[in-house]
Amino acid sequence: MDQPTDAQSPQDEFNVQKIQALLTAKDDTSRFVGLALLKTLLDNSEELRKNEDTIRGVWETISPKFLDRLIKTASQNQDQDQQQNTKSKDMLDLAVSVLHTFVTLLPEDAIKHKRAVGRIPQLVACLLHSSEETTRLVLETLLSLVSQPEGAREFNRIEDLTPLTEIAPSHQLALKVLQYAWLGEMATSSDKGALAVKIDKTVGNLVTSFKGTDAVTLLDFLAELLRGLDPEVLSPNPPLVDKTTYQTSC
Repeated sequence: MDQPTDAQSPQDEFNVQKIQALLTAKDDTSRFVGLALLKTLLDNSEELRKNEDTIRGVWETISPKFLDRLIKTASQNQDQDQQQNTKSKDMLDLAVSVLHTFVTLLPEDAIKHKRAVGRIPQLVACLLHSSEETTRLVLETLLSLVSQPEGAREFNRIEDLTPLTEIAPSHQLALKVLQYAWLGEMATSSDKGALAVKIDKTVGNLVTSFKGTDAVTLLDFLAELLRGLDPEVLSPNPPLVDKTTYQTSC
């Protein structure tokens, strides 16, 4: 009889148990090795990826604080030597890749949980220090997380969105993250005034970031955003997006 597509092979089960032992170890070196082995296993086992119970169980053995430390390391070690900087980038790449994989595979109720959405602040903060590929994964992960009300709420608690606004001219997905987070917060928040202030400030930063471009992407984003916002969330004195602010490519 053929094995069900969502069944877990004995070898995968054995590997998962070894990885979980490493992930729950006391030292970070063992945890890092476990995370690296987990990523390889997930990349190479379609059966494991489809096994929701196992995916949820492994996810719950990963320390959220450990993931945060790996992500923080890249921004904290910018002034160190090249070897240490490369090591920090590898840590960041691995942590983001694992998060991206789990956010893709986990059921919606797990994505809403603090264990997932609580990683949003560190994901935003790392954007100015990540490689092109990791930046893409960060933005895709953020978009999935802020699409949940809990994720939008967590995102809108962040004071400094500069990493997101600075990369927006070259990464259109950054604008989608802002749009989803703001519209999601608008639908559930009772403090529309605070949201209006945040949108006002962030749009002003976006205008600065897009200076020197034709700003078509930004204008399209604003047009779509404004159609979705309630009047009470709109600032009475929004930042002016004047055509003279930009240098056109013509």
